[in-house]
Amino acid sequence: MIITKIFQGLGNQFFQYAFGLARAKQLNTSLKIDSRYFEKHAEVTQWGYTYKRDFGLNRFNISSEEATEQEIDSVCHPLGKTLAQKLLNQYRIKLAPKQHKFFVKEERLTYNPKFNHLLNNTYVEGYFTDERYFGAVREQLQQEFTLKNLPSETNLKLIEKIQNCNSVCISIRRTNFLNNPLHGTCGEEYYYKAMDVIAERIENPVFFVFSDDNAWINRYFESKYDCVFVQHNFPDFYEDFRLMVNCKHHIIPNSTFPWWAAWLSDYSSKIVIAPMHWLNTTDFDHSSYVPSSWIKIDHAINTIFKGDKLI
Repeated sequence: MIITKIFQGLGNQFFQYAFGLARAKQLNTSLKIDSRYFEKHAEVTQWGYTYKRDFGLNRFNISSEEATEQEIDSVCHPLGKTLAQKLLNQYRIKLAPKQHKFFVKEERLTYNPKFNHLLNNTYVEGYFTDERYFGAVREQLQQEFTLKNLPSETNLKLIEKIQNCNSVCISIRRTNFLNNPLHGTCGEEYYYKAMDVIAERIENPVFFVFSDDNAWINRYFESKYDCVFVQHNFPDFYEDFRLMVNCKHHIIPNSTFPWWAAWLSDYSSKIVIAPMHWLNTTDFDHSSYVPSSWIKIDHAINTIFKGDKLI
């Protein structure tokens, strides 16, 4: 059994689940998830912005079940809680080291190949934001990361339009990233440059624009290309995600939510454009967050958008 801790937003939840599923399949064992984080940390405040985190995987066709308290305890506390239990289990571990249980935590957000070789009965905690952890189960993830509910009539018509043109998903992340010193934002010049790159490679692109700040989009976003501003689902970003995955090409910011929409897209000739710098830090190498087949465009971290005030 592999148990993976699920926490933070939906994009991160996808990474955590994908990592756990890949390890469970590799070991021919079951995957269980631990979503207790959302019982205590549903509301998060970072850099002056408060937002609510929801457990979102239950909206999707995932195959794994929630781990019980007993299962989590057996893995996280393999030696027991009393001195007698600890001494006995230490002796058992010495006799059969490959059967003992582990708690594994990702300490640095950098790809580490050792995490691809876990033992059975392991509890894992981390972000695991690298496709090398789970690329082997991509087809299964494409099936499981589909919404349980059927799309509305409006969304069905939009999916048909997306599938019958050279559709390009543009995801513009603002809100809690605007004043975030770690993440920062990709300014509008990044998107305009990315649109030009796409237009050089495909004929008659149609850009489908998704954002968490439609008020800014409506006032400031300008384009010389054909654009469809998708705002009717807001704030149900799950339905937006379904539409985004159906797009043929993608322009994404440094955000895990649109990362997954681009990665799950099965268009064989897809073009994905991503920012050169994923995080505003040099403490560790985060260049592998973006798959090597995607196009990286340089951009200024913490770019001030038109209409925003410099803080």
